[in-house]
Amino acid sequence: MDSEYSLLGCRLYSDFFLLLRRGENIQKIRDDVLEGQQRFINLHNHQYPSSGLSVSTGIYFIENENIDVDIAIENATLAWKHAKKVHKSQLEVFDSTLKEQRSEEQRIVGEFYEALYRGDFKMYLQPKFNLKTGEVYGAEALARWQKPDGTIIPPFKFIDSLENIGYITDLDFYIFEELLKTLSKWKKAGKRDLVVSVNFSGRHFDLDGTDFIRRLGIIMKKYAIPASQIEIEITEGVMAKNYDSLVLTLDGLRTKGFRVAVDDFGTGYSSLAVLTDIPADVIKIDKSFLEKEFSDKNLNVLKSIGNLINTVGRETILEGIETVEQLKILADCGFEYG
Repeated sequence: MDSEYSLLGCRLYSDFFLLLRRGENIQKIRDDVLEGQQRFINLHNHQYPSSGLSVSTGIYFIENENIDVDIAIENATLAWKHAKKVHKSQLEVFDSTLKEQRSEEQRIVGEFYEALYRGDFKMYLQPKFNLKTGEVYGAEALARWQKPDGTIIPPFKFIDSLENIGYITDLDFYIFEELLKTLSKWKKAGKRDLVVSVNFSGRHFDLDGTDFIRRLGIIMKKYAIPASQIEIEITEGVMAKNYDSLVLTLDGLRTKGFRVAVDDFGTGYSSLAVLTDIPADVIKIDKSFLEKEFSDKNLNVLKSIGNLINTVGRETILEGIETVEQLKILADCGFEYG
């Protein structure tokens, strides 16, 4: 892009970049950004043909120079998320529709704590199966928001909003304690023990993990559940930020007896370091792999990933199995869990 129009630029983290620029008009800026974006993609894919690089961009046009810079960045980020979700390798401009979405996010954030204290958030358990025997051997704890009128809000409508503002950490601990209450009831009723995974936002790992581990320990003391029954689940993207601190925190969790799972493997930050260096017990292959056609090529790639994970002594779980056909094909490929 023309340097004369670029005012400021920086790398936020990982592969996220922020640019402040000007142009002759809105259309010219759009065209320049798309041209620069495509030129970068072409150069990269020419040098690394197997990378399949794509770029998603969000733009917010500043009409009022007195606008808070954080709001401007939030608006551009919202447009970027929409571009990534809808177009993959495209560009999206913040408009009235996204503005309404942002207003909805603000409403969700405003209602969160009242809903939390009222008990509107419910824990659901998604079963984990042995693909060959059909036996349930574990589960994953999920959060759902049930309004007083019975309406259930799916997580994709509130998780990102709570993540952005930082409230997600309180929801994580709430669901964690709800899980411990359930496991405690099952234990008293004589039901067999299951290992259950709980999702924890990357927000918990932004700083030193000592406080996170301490808070987990305080809650665990209230219930007679061994740490070995709990699997702490993190997304692969968390590793793009404070990797060294994350490794220390995960080591600390395993020292306390918790299991560790890496979620969404294969969605953008995958590397051999994830498999060999990260202190984890389980690697979960992202469901996007199951959304592709089950061609010989795709199946070979999937089997190779599974074999690599198993080679380094990690348990492999496939996410998003929804049909009997998928289950059978994956079991025939040698996968055990999903």
